[in-house]
Amino acid sequence: MISVSEDAGNSFLAQELWRPVAAILVLGAGLVVIYATPLRDYLRHIGVVRARLEAVGPAAPLLFTIGTAALVAIGCPRLLLCAVGGAAFGFWKGLLFSQVGTVAGAYATFLFVRWGGGDFVRRHWPRIERLRRAFHHGGWLAVAAVRQLPVGGVVVNSVLGLTPVRHSDFLSGTIIGNLPEAVPVTLLGGGAVFLTGGRRLAVWLAGLLVVVAIWVAAVILVRRAVLAEDREEFEELERLTIEKGTVADDKIEQ
Repeated sequence: MISVSEDAGNSFLAQELWRPVAAILVLGAGLVVIYATPLRDYLRHIGVVRARLEAVGPAAPLLFTIGTAALVAIGCPRLLLCAVGGAAFGFWKGLLFSQVGTVAGAYATFLFVRWGGGDFVRRHWPRIERLRRAFHHGGWLAVAAVRQLPVGGVVVNSVLGLTPVRHSDFLSGTIIGNLPEAVPVTLLGGGAVFLTGGRRLAVWLAGLLVVVAIWVAAVILVRRAVLAEDREEFEELERLTIEKGTVADDKIEQ
């Protein structure tokens, strides 16, 4: 027979694991849809997708934005959708619609992973709390810097969902961190492939400079913040030590 304690243990284990398991299964299913079906290859036929969007009519921008959000949330490469947006709507509208959809999809993944595994990770891997200081002081710049890593967006969104990063920093850092790559890709999708070699190179160099600037600013800001906090902790420790020494001297004198 199964004891009451075993039943309680199994119930606790089920309550503890069901959210992380659900998050893993849903994210895994999304990646299967993107990488194990013809969907991604279909999206690469930008001319075909553009024609389909044009056939939709006035609802095309809304459909594209919602579709982008859904696809980014399950792991579709955002730059592919930037190119589609540029081809279908031109540079400015394509950039706007693709970025709104990208940020919405990234935030959806961030919220889902935080719901599914945030508490579990913090309970079982307390070392992740060490990231709190970096993201607390680095803020949106730290998020923007992470966005420049050569890693899939769904991975970045999931990892950030497991950290203590603030929602406002995630959103602002995602918006700014996505732009250095989104701008040139949307330009190319919108017909910038017809630019002269010099102008095309200038566009890519501008994006690269923004990436480098974000990284440098984030590193400097986080480093200064960490040093400042360490200095405050040292001063606090020194103050407490002096106070304890003073109390001890008073007792000796008494």
